Amino acid sequence: MRIMVDANIIISAIVFPNSVVAKAFNHLIENYNLVLSKYTIYELEDVFNEKFSHRIMEMKEFIQKIPYELFEHIKIESKKYPNIRDIDDLPVLIMQ
Repeated sequence: MRIMVDANIIISAIVFPNSVVAKAFNHLIENYNLVLSKYTIYELEDVFNEKFSHRIMEMKEFIQKIPYELFEHIKIESKKYPNIRDIDDLPVLIMQ
């Protein structure tokens, strides 16, 4: 089974390695096929640059160590989805 996670799950797993979220994420990557979008990777980099700049290398090493399939999203016209609350999440929500 392929499973895609939000950047916040990965951030939590890195920042709080003994948390329930980190344990759940570890279970996920050990038992399922993780799918990450380029958008999620960019979001991770942005958050770590802004909030955890002293741990940016830790984040990059973490991403390099975990097995995942990279999903490259396509350009989407946001006008087709006027009811979405956070338009920045659109590339993740509309996977093809």
